[in-house]
Amino acid sequence: MLFRSKATGNYSTVEASDGDDVIRIAVVNTNPDPLTGNPSSGMDVDKYVTIGSAAPTGVPAEKGTLNVVPGDTLRYAIIAKNNFNAPVKNFVLGDSMGVSTNIFTYASVVSVSATASFAGTVYYKVNGGAWTTVAPAAGTVVTSLQVAVDTDGSNSITAADTIPAAGSVRLDVVVTVK
Repeated sequence: MLFRSKATGNYSTVEASDGDDVIRIAVVNTNPDPLTGNPSSGMDVDKYVTIGSAAPTGVPAEKGTLNVVPGDTLRYAIIAKNNFNAPVKNFVLGDSMGVSTNIFTYASVVSVSATASFAGTVYYKVNGGAWTTVAPAAGTVVTSLQVAVDTDGSNSITAADTIPAAGSVRLDVVVTVK
């Protein structure tokens, strides 16, 4: 981004201009990201899954395919991390299928929660509805699920909400296989 600056002397009123400074917003080189193990990228988003009572910890081994049977409890974690050296505005984390397909076609929702590594209020949007601070209840049929963080205190999700540099958002979903 080109940055132009101008200074005016208090007593002499002489003006000095500098019109060719450049501010660069770049990816922070984490080589690889310590949370996800991925090479650095602007917004690093990964999905992890475990079977049983232990929530995913975000290690690469939790990205694999699992063999499950009816009655198994699956715990999903979708983690997004801002690897830029500047805030990212208007970020929404989500998971969805087609318009009329239950995102968990072969499972029932047990619980949904989200957290952020920075100050703000987590909001949820289920099936294209309105933003709310209330997570979807157990048994909710989900076709799309989004989370975002209100960081500007407006009590809503707006373009002014930001994820700071190195900030992360985590969406946890627990389901039971049908």
